[in-house]
Amino acid sequence: MSSSDADELLASTPADVVRLAEAVSLSARIDASFLRRARLQFLPQATAAAEAGLWFSALSQAHGRSAMSLVPEVAQRLRGLLSADPERMHRIQRFTAAAHDGAEPTILLMESLIWSGLTGEAIAPAQASAIGALIEAVLDDSAASDDLSRWLLCHLPALPEAIRRGGEVRLLESIAAQRLGEPLPAGPAPPGLAALSSRLLREIELGVTLRSDGVEISWPPEPGSQIISAAGRATVRLSLQTDLPHATGAPVQVVIRQGKTLLPWGVRQVMNARGHAEASSLCRLDRKLAAVSVTGTEVWVSEHGTVEICDEQGRSLDRLTLSGKGIPLAAFSADGSRVLMACGLEAVLFTTPSRRRKAVAQQAFSASSPVHAIAINARATAVALATDTRGELHRRGRNGWDKSWLSDGFDPRCLAFDRVGRLGGVSHIGQCTWGLQHGIPPWPDLAYRENNVITAAVGEPGWLAWASSDGGIAVCRAESVPRKLGLAPWQATSIALTQGEAPTVYVAGNDSFLLAFAVDALPRRIGIDFVGKHIAAHGDRLTVVGAGGPVRIECADGTGYVLRPASPFADFERDSWAKASLVIRDVMPLVSEPDIVLRAAMLAETLSPLRGAAALIGLSAPDNATQARFPSDLEMPAGLAHVGEMLTIVAALHSRGIRALVEVDCRYGDPVPALRRWLRTPIDGVVLLGGDSTLHSRIGRTVNRTEQIVLEAQTIQVRPAAGERWITAAAPVLRDMAAIVEPTLDATLTHCPADVALGPTDLLILLGLPGMVSVSAQAVARLARQDKQRLELALSVRANEITMKLATRVTVSSGAEIIEITHFLVGETVVCLASLTGAAHSPPDGYVIFPPEGHVQLSPNDPVVWCKRSGGEADA
Repeated sequence: MSSSDADELLASTPADVVRLAEAVSLSARIDASFLRRARLQFLPQATAAAEAGLWFSALSQAHGRSAMSLVPEVAQRLRGLLSADPERMHRIQRFTAAAHDGAEPTILLMESLIWSGLTGEAIAPAQASAIGALIEAVLDDSAASDDLSRWLLCHLPALPEAIRRGGEVRLLESIAAQRLGEPLPAGPAPPGLAALSSRLLREIELGVTLRSDGVEISWPPEPGSQIISAAGRATVRLSLQTDLPHATGAPVQVVIRQGKTLLPWGVRQVMNARGHAEASSLCRLDRKLAAVSVTGTEVWVSEHGTVEICDEQGRSLDRLTLSGKGIPLAAFSADGSRVLMACGLEAVLFTTPSRRRKAVAQQAFSASSPVHAIAINARATAVALATDTRGELHRRGRNGWDKSWLSDGFDPRCLAFDRVGRLGGVSHIGQCTWGLQHGIPPWPDLAYRENNVITAAVGEPGWLAWASSDGGIAVCRAESVPRKLGLAPWQATSIALTQGEAPTVYVAGNDSFLLAFAVDALPRRIGIDFVGKHIAAHGDRLTVVGAGGPVRIECADGTGYVLRPASPFADFERDSWAKASLVIRDVMPLVSEPDIVLRAAMLAETLSPLRGAAALIGLSAPDNATQARFPSDLEMPAGLAHVGEMLTIVAALHSRGIRALVEVDCRYGDPVPALRRWLRTPIDGVVLLGGDSTLHSRIGRTVNRTEQIVLEAQTIQVRPAAGERWITAAAPVLRDMAAIVEPTLDATLTHCPADVALGPTDLLILLGLPGMVSVSAQAVARLARQDKQRLELALSVRANEITMKLATRVTVSSGAEIIEITHFLVGETVVCLASLTGAAHSPPDGYVIFPPEGHVQLSPNDPVVWCKRSGGEADA
């Protein structure tokens, strides 16, 4: 309550009630007997109704059936009125002192402090000593100290301001607030507070659980949570910060109380185009990253229509509120000087704010229906708005802004201008066109399946890129036909497009890695230590927003903890390539006709979303009476008990974000006919069981002739039958190799095993392979002496992977022509195969992700991974 509120309250209260309140305003405790005596002494003409009027009025705050006190702000105003009549004030003080003779020392201390404040006297030594005794009582570890702290927090605010600002009283109020976990009084902390506060703290066990949407802290700890010890009392103060590389921004300060507390914080990471982190920070999950300019300025929006514009460090530059309903849209001009925002029927063009100036609205646009796609050209002289029914194109001329209509019947997911001002867009079903204001030209058939909608789309000057529900990634530039770059293993939630003549499309899909599809190169995978949900490109950098990841927690006593999420596959036997996958087992021999009984068993309903679905679909030929094999602990979902059409099965899997892999057993017949048949279906991959190098070479030729399969983002998974192992005869087997876990040559390389026959050329080839390469530390040290420049170059390219420290053990089998390295990473086993017969600059023959059952023997001429370039050349 403010002073003005107290004045209004007193003005609306009957006069006799206010006069009675004045008579008791010097008391710290007002009971019924004291109130009756005060009325008879100072208002003898008033009736008992005045007592009831004060007791039940808004001027009082009750603390029990027998006593009450005045609201602190009201008591302050009443004493101010009373000070205008010194004689009456002294009479009331003498009456109060006589009535409370023999009262509790705490009551007497409060009333003496009230009188000292009214008379302008300093706190006397006796009063200071009594305050010190109260501080010691508050610090005592007992339930009575809690009750005393509550009483003090109720009555100390009613003291005169001059007394309350004093160091002794302020220290007492601060200690009482800390004991109960209440906010400290406004203003600077009194001297000695830190030393006394440490006496209040006790060790408290908290349970911490990392969730996909933040951190859950339980007090007392929930079963299964990670236990941390923190110092606190009624509350525990914690400081949270991400433990991702290059953490920036202020830590998040939180106050934990008993029970469960969910801290919904996400992760924001800025990285370069190679995936090396440059800045990481926590961010709020109730906001969405709408756009990022080339200068790094970010626009964050919420579903309430609020907009916050931040700099590249995440510091707020300006806050805006749009009048429309829904989540605002944002788009920057090419130079980042202007930002277009739209929400509902409203769109506004602003100047981009900076640390020195706020955003300024330059032009407002209104649409006939809600806007769901916007674009702004490079010079901010043209603005495009797309609605459900039609689009609007606004151009700035000498006489202001002119509006023209775009083509009807086109419902774009995103819009973009090219360098010469032509407008392009992509519809929600994959239609794409440039020159929208001139009508939609005929669109070539891209072989998209029916109902294959667009899940994410982005536009940059001269380019459009989009992701479809089957995982396909496509790109189109002005005056050219669209091009499908590859296939992601999941539905994309967000994509980003870098600018340039040959841009790269970066894709996020609620997973712990990003995919980079280059227009003129093979796709690559970028690992991240959290779940990426949204991605934006700005210049040569990326901003990725997601959830999860490691969190650093610091307690009030300086104790710190780093909590890292366990791998989602820690208790999952399958490797990460099988994440959210359904493996279909094809039992040979199979007829070429598709009249096969197909029975499905899915675990999507019972497994957690992070683990995805994993089960086996059994296939049996018509001439084989053997029933389909199912795990004994699986129950057939009712909706898939009698499904017989492969397209229906795969469509159902894709709708759940599950990939379908076919596992063909090569031990029972010729797998090539079955492989051809499966490759004509919309499956996502093939796993071969067994087979020799001749068969693998034949399969490779079959795959290379299958033009319908886009292999730029798919691999043929190969492994032998269960129980089979391959180790080259007479080949040395090198065990317990030390992993390179430091990014520089200055670090000490330890755990050097016996010397191995790896020359400089061989070692450089290994370091150039994808995946986390682990080699002999002694061999690396020797190479550092022989060819330090080339080694530094190789390590600099892999610095981000090396510093992740994921490798644990490695087994290397070395033969005359093939060297094989098996890496055990978090939830994934990567096998790299390299030919050591070529020159140092020769690319490796291939790499493949294997399940953990074993390895397969291969020839350098028969790689097991085929990736088609645009020209049809096969390369690994």
